[in-house]
Amino acid sequence: MGDAGPVMITCPTTGRPLPTGMVMSVDAFVSSPLTTNPVICPHCARPHTWCKSDAWVDIAPETT
Repeated sequence: MGDAGPVMITCPTTGRPLPTGMVMSVDAFVSSPLTTNPVICPHCARPHTWCKSDAWVDIAPETT
């Protein structure tokens, strides 16, 4: 299944990344529909509704 990480979106007001509260692997993210998901933004305190095309899984690069 691979490494899991937080599902992130970008705040449309501040342009800063924010976590959606979901954590999943890239494989799970690709196979999930993720439509019309609400989140309250910690940067601007406004609600944002997002879908999969707005999001990414933030997987930390491997260190060697």
